[in-house]
Amino acid sequence: MVNLADSPEHEQYVRQMRQLMEDWRDQLGDPFPLAVDNPEPKVPQYDNSRRVKDRWQPEWIRRKYFGDSATR
Repeated sequence: MVNLADSPEHEQYVRQMRQLMEDWRDQLGDPFPLAVDNPEPKVPQYDNSRRVKDRWQPEWIRRKYFGDSATR
């Protein structure tokens, strides 16, 4: 498979398509850029210290993820 976006003869089409995507983002009010200089890692990071207890969750789930103090 050949990535045509990397070939010089398709550079103008890539520029046109990027501009179309940017224009569409502007129309939708999308605040997120198409690319970033320093992207976050693709590996999910689970940080239980940042989780919020859900009073509707069963007690055993709150204990499992938040410890014994979760039932209070």
